Amino acid sequence: MSEPRISGLAPWRADLPDVIGCHGGWALMGAAADETPEARLRRQVGWCRAAVDVLPLSPRLAPTRAEAERLVATRGPDLERAHAALRGRLQVIVQLEMCRTDLGLVRREISGGRSWLQDRAERATREARANADFEAQVRRVVRALFPREGQVVTLAPSGTAGQLRLRRAVLVPRAGLQAFAAALSAALDRDGRGGLWDVIAPLPPLAFAALEAGPGGAVT
Repeated sequence: MSEPRISGLAPWRADLPDVIGCHGGWALMGAAADETPEARLRRQVGWCRAAVDVLPLSPRLAPTRAEAERLVATRGPDLERAHAALRGRLQVIVQLEMCRTDLGLVRREISGGRSWLQDRAERATREARANADFEAQVRRVVRALFPREGQVVTLAPSGTAGQLRLRRAVLVPRAGLQAFAAALSAALDRDGRGGLWDVIAPLPPLAFAALEAGPGGAVT
C-alpha cells in the first residue's frame, strides 16, 4: 500500500475529517498518494464545507507523512501565525466575464505597423481600465463589510478572443459569505456593470496561505 500524501494541516481536533496522523498538536490531513491534484482540491473544499479551519498545502506538491511531520517540527511558529491569520475565514473567487466588443477590445482592420501598435496599446489600456475598475469595486465592498478581516488578491485576467474574464480571490469571514455576495451583487447592479459575474465558494485559502512543502519539509 502506498504511503498517504498530506493535503493540509490543522490543530488537532477529535472530529477532524480525513485525519491520517497527528504530530506536535497538528492533525495531518490527506489522501491516497495516487489522487490527482484536482481530487486533493475537492477534498480541501470538503473541509471548508465542514467548517474546518485548515492550512492547505498546495495540491500540486502534497508531501509524504514523514515530510509533513518534519514540516510541523521545524516550522511550528510559522504554521501558528498562518493559522491565526486564517481562522474563521474562507476563500471566495469573484469572477466577472465581459464581452470584448462592449469594451472596444476587438481587433480592427490594421493598415500598417504603426496602426497595429496603436490598436494594441489602446486595447491594453481599455483592458487595464476594466481590470482596475473591477478591482476597486471588489475592494470597496470588502472594506465596507470587513475592514479588518477581508483581504483581496488579484488573479491574472484570462478568457477568449471574444470574452475577458477578470478574477479576484477574496478572504472573508465564514459567517459573512452571503452578506458579501449580496453586497457585491448590489454594487454591480448599481454601477451598471455589464457582463456575467459569479462568486465561487467555499474554497480553501490557497491564495493567502498555500504552503508548499519541498525537500526537508521546507515551507514557502
